[in-house]
Amino acid sequence: MNRLLNAGNGGHPMGDSTCQLIKSWGFDGVRLSISLYQPTHMIQLLVDELVRNELKGMLIVGGWQVWRDGQEVEVREAHAHEDVAAQAGDIAGLIQLNGLAGWIECGNEPDITKNMNHQRFVDQCRTSLAAVRRVSDVPFINGGVSNLSKKGGLKYLRKCLEKGLPKGNGIATGIHPYRTGLKPWDQFEGRYINELYELVSEAAGAISVTEIGWHTAPQTRKVGCLGLGREGFAFTDAQIADFAAWELDTALMNAIDVYVWYQINDGPDPNYDMDRYGVRRFDTFDDTKPVVESFKNWNPMV
Repeated sequence: MNRLLNAGNGGHPMGDSTCQLIKSWGFDGVRLSISLYQPTHMIQLLVDELVRNELKGMLIVGGWQVWRDGQEVEVREAHAHEDVAAQAGDIAGLIQLNGLAGWIECGNEPDITKNMNHQRFVDQCRTSLAAVRRVSDVPFINGGVSNLSKKGGLKYLRKCLEKGLPKGNGIATGIHPYRTGLKPWDQFEGRYINELYELVSEAAGAISVTEIGWHTAPQTRKVGCLGLGREGFAFTDAQIADFAAWELDTALMNAIDVYVWYQINDGPDPNYDMDRYGVRRFDTFDDTKPVVESFKNWNPMV
């Protein structure tokens, strides 16, 4: 099973020292967003860096975030399919030419992106896949569907498949199975993730988990026999390390080929969940969390 770390970064090189750190943490590669406006020569530098450091690369095209003038901005419009497809084909050519072990992921969380309806997402994936296949047989991933802890995400995915979302050899569908706030081996959560993998596999074929992770920010959960009460809690770094080890074993048992942990760095706000998914702390990037040991010491034969 390929273990990747979500690194974001808009298609800019990370630096050899960061690449080597990621390898030392037990990851096989990284997942990186490529801006639609990123010049091809900059993407070439990134590919060179991954090859040089013997890291695999999952490169996302047509996502809902792009970079303009060095600033990350959200684009709440569907990208032109032809532009995304052209970039996907260019990147596939770079992967093929440079011998990078990797994947192209088309789109990111289309089910929660404004204006990215089922047909637009399907059209974007099909057009991009055609462009990729003209130059390379690099594995292709239909971008990660996120809202799968609720019925809406699975309904969205099924609707896309009805409308012709690509499937078959060399094609996987990405999912982001974020959890509800219970321990993953809790009876409900454990049953949920196995059933989810089974349902998606049955419908879409191969699955790639292109984002999964836990955060340490304060949150609330339902309590009481009817679930009407609320209580505050936060997971600890040690708990999340245990969760990661359990998740890796569960993914392997469900024949998941690609598993991406979210994400590389913490942000500055300890009370904001999106700032507390990192495997490195914000205050000192030399200080990794215990979850790194879960990946470094994971032994699929045990």
